Amino acid sequence: MNTQSLVTLIKEDFASDWSRTKILDTIDRGQKRLFSIDCPLTTFLNYSDVDFPLPIINTTAGTLKYDITAANLVNTAGGAVTLSIGGYTVTARKARNVFIKATTSVRNFDKFFYGEDFSWSGLNASWSKTWMGVQFQKVPIMPPHPKSGLENAFVQFVEDPGTHADTYYVEFYYNAPDLTSESIPLAIDAGRWADALIDYTVGHIENSQYGRSERLTKFENYWMKKFKSYGNAGMAERSPMKFQARECG
Repeated sequence: MNTQSLVTLIKEDFASDWSRTKILDTIDRGQKRLFSIDCPLTTFLNYSDVDFPLPIINTTAGTLKYDITAANLVNTAGGAVTLSIGGYTVTARKARNVFIKATTSVRNFDKFFYGEDFSWSGLNASWSKTWMGVQFQKVPIMPPHPKSGLENAFVQFVEDPGTHADTYYVEFYYNAPDLTSESIPLAIDAGRWADALIDYTVGHIENSQYGRSERLTKFENYWMKKFKSYGNAGMAERSPMKFQARECG
């Protein structure tokens, strides 16, 4: 089921008085609600980088705060990063981690300051085998902040990061692409999650008419939990990367 057919189904079966634009906007909000869950499924991976899938923050000495936007990100070759999924632009929702290669010394801090070593394991042939088993260390940053209003999600270092374009890898969650047109595909598997979006959209219709909706309750108490469970499940077998201890809340 594509976006257009989902709008048609909801309009014909549940919302003849609602415009297609209003239905699409509500579907968009429902999809973004699912993507508000922090899990590997909503973590941005730069699939076009042939060496490593997480972007690098391009830092400048004396600057602590960086919006997570394409303007501040580079790939492992120092080139521009396009924040898109399936050819459609996405935005960063919240930073999770910033880390460096354990062998990298960018300041006079010891390993205790950076934290314990960890690895991104199981990179397949889609990325360079030279990264197999590489150890990383977390870099201290201010607690991650969700995107709020018009403010971009950002990373704020607690110490001057110096000027580097090849050092600080950033792991962050992204928002699903905006459904500004029925031709834009859903960012989730419609075969698995169409019923969730129907419950969310029709639930809002029912809530506007009756002041309550069991469909909205089901969306929050069942579909949100199911999406989180699916997003965290079986990551060790998923391509293009196997996640080691990456489950999140």
